Amino acid sequence: MLDGQGRSIGARGVGQDTTEQDNHDAAMVAALRRVELLDHILWRLRQEVLAPRMMLAALDALAIALGAEGCAVIDMVGDGVQAGVLHQVGAGLPLVRQTVLALLEAGAPDTTQACTPDGRLVLVGPSQSRFGEQTALALWRQPGGRLWDADELMLAASATGIIRVILGHEAVQREMARQARTDPLTGLTAVRSIC
Repeated sequence: MLDGQGRSIGARGVGQDTTEQDNHDAAMVAALRRVELLDHILWRLRQEVLAPRMMLAALDALAIALGAEGCAVIDMVGDGVQAGVLHQVGAGLPLVRQTVLALLEAGAPDTTQACTPDGRLVLVGPSQSRFGEQTALALWRQPGGRLWDADELMLAASATGIIRVILGHEAVQREMARQARTDPLTGLTAVRSIC
């Protein structure tokens, strides 16, 4: 490089550390990805009226977006003896069930991940509905899949909130159906006769 008088000068001070800017850009891209996925899940939900179909649409969109083999909503109380599956998409739940239950029994308050004995990666996010139901969102990848990264953990935590809303909607729909079949004065359930 030459100065104003034609003399050679060194190229000091020209370099710039771009690490901070790169990290900021990566965080922005990840946030936009989460927003786009959550928008897609909400769009899928708006296409449905009944809560069980809303749930399947949400779980399907989430499993596809996160590259999961399967996804399920677990009722942690179940029948009082064993946790039960409320909703599920994909395959492999019997293979990951023990790991899911172990994570839930450990009582982790946040989204947690573990590996099954056969190498499937499991992600579990506990939740409580507004009606007090203890549930959890579980996702799993096929053996040899990549670890769940921090962005995916955040996305699963956000999706757990959506799942909680759908479960509340489902409980309201069940109660409305029960009330529609029950006489308000006698408490008797209407029986249809098919002739």
